[in-house]
Amino acid sequence: MIILGINSYHANSSAALLVDGKIVFAIEEERLNRIKNSGGFPYLSILECLKYKKINLNDINFIAINTNPKKFLLKKITFGLKNLISYKNLKYKVLDINRKLSIYDEINNLQNFGKFNGNIINVEHHKTHIASSFYVSKFKDAVGVSVDGSGDFTTTSRANCYDTNIEINDRVHYPHSLGIFYTAITNFLGFNTFGEEYKVMALAALGKPELDKKLSETIFFYDNGQFKLNLKYFLHHKNINTFSTIDNKIIINNLIDEIKFSELIGFKKRNRNHQLEQKHFNLAYSLQSLFERAYLNYISAAADESSSQNLCLAGGCAMNSVANGKIIEKTKFKNIYLQPAAYDAGGAIGAALSVYYEKNKIRKFEDFNLYLGPKYTNDYIKKAIQENESNFTEKNIKVENLIDKEEELLVKIVSYLTEKKIIGIFKGKVEWGARALGNRSIVADPRGNEIKNILNSKIKRRESFRPFAPIILYEHLKNWFELEREISTMMEVHKVKKEKSTFIPAVVHIDQSCRLQTLNKHDNPFMHKLISLFYKKTNVPILLNTSFNENEPIVCKPEEAIKTFLRTEMDILLLEDYLLIR
Repeated sequence: MIILGINSYHANSSAALLVDGKIVFAIEEERLNRIKNSGGFPYLSILECLKYKKINLNDINFIAINTNPKKFLLKKITFGLKNLISYKNLKYKVLDINRKLSIYDEINNLQNFGKFNGNIINVEHHKTHIASSFYVSKFKDAVGVSVDGSGDFTTTSRANCYDTNIEINDRVHYPHSLGIFYTAITNFLGFNTFGEEYKVMALAALGKPELDKKLSETIFFYDNGQFKLNLKYFLHHKNINTFSTIDNKIIINNLIDEIKFSELIGFKKRNRNHQLEQKHFNLAYSLQSLFERAYLNYISAAADESSSQNLCLAGGCAMNSVANGKIIEKTKFKNIYLQPAAYDAGGAIGAALSVYYEKNKIRKFEDFNLYLGPKYTNDYIKKAIQENESNFTEKNIKVENLIDKEEELLVKIVSYLTEKKIIGIFKGKVEWGARALGNRSIVADPRGNEIKNILNSKIKRRESFRPFAPIILYEHLKNWFELEREISTMMEVHKVKKEKSTFIPAVVHIDQSCRLQTLNKHDNPFMHKLISLFYKKTNVPILLNTSFNENEPIVCKPEEAIKTFLRTEMDILLLEDYLLIR
């Protein structure tokens, strides 16, 4: 059975291919069209799925979509009438629903790949979120929790999960949304590009709780873990469309009443180009604090109502790695699972798996592959290198062919790292999700503070308050962190041991925390060998790891890696088994 899962006409559009119950390929559209958080229909992602398996559309049995616009239709109509939604906004919403229900035409617009004759199945949005986590976990039973902006008129939900069943038993409906709450205040802080909440999460570490009391007026908490926004300060319930898509770019609509919110907290919205001040740090701190209270309250209530000690978490808010790092400490759960595309892109996987288990009632337990995108051969890379020979000559860049010389390659890279060189790693399949997990990474020696400034000035060109992440050999984890669980997807933040923080200042945030990635031999053999060799030479089993990009989507193809290498001051680029040395 072949199922194509799709997240379309939403942020982070994507496609995933499921063959006999196993996810064999998945990719986000942004990696291919180079538009960050790309919306619209994932034509390119679908084509990559078909090309990977060498199949046509007529080979696909089902297409699974991670939304069911017919869900809660009466609630939607009642909401629209009650809130006097404008004709313009209602018309936009109706057109959006029609697009999501008319996938046949879009699919069959793909040329030279046959015609799709199977069934299209719409799966409720929050079910796909929970499915994307539970079905790829190894838990036989779990509590599933999904928290996001909004999908199919639900913003937050929890479910009992067992075997092949997901039974949602609690919901928070639109317009009461933690995702919108966080995004609205993120925009007020001047971060007005879609998907910049992670910047505010980092900014919060610089703040103080001086605005906690004032900001608490914007959200109400209940004993059952639910919450409601004080809509006096928000606008999204009046226009219903939280964002627009123009040429696949996501544009955030105005979500907050700037006048009333400014009166509440005592200052006006920050212009993106204006300097950040302590008041902005304090607002970020209070935002993160209130978000964590609501988020953890809901998760804790879910734990109290279930006998399961396992939590499967998903939804865009599950990308808040600081909050995730506090779940086991603050709730009764003992185990957590998050797949790396917990946000809407992951719905492509969740939709496909939901349809599969609706048809097949026998659960499969397999290791989830973190690397599901395309891979490029050394022959392909050789051609890309040859096409750039003149650029390499002009910039005095040397190319070394180290095919079938892995040990020599590893030794060279470790030597460069200890010389404080910054190295781009392009090897193997593209990672699934928002994090670079070693195959499309920039790595560096974490010892010493200077490397952060070098990375920001020469390559990343990003805000100085944002931390870099450590990638650590799992077998050494408990020696550096108060933790023994694998966190292979870089989805949780934890404190480094005090006596160890001075050894790796480049990856420790101001509050002594790290957004952690553990590495085992199974997930990424090459990177495990590399860090093991670095450990033998330095006694530090950790590298600084950041995404291979420069204010753009993470690189996918060799050509993009070469372009980034040429226009930045990166020292070394590994392209599969070729080394480019500046």
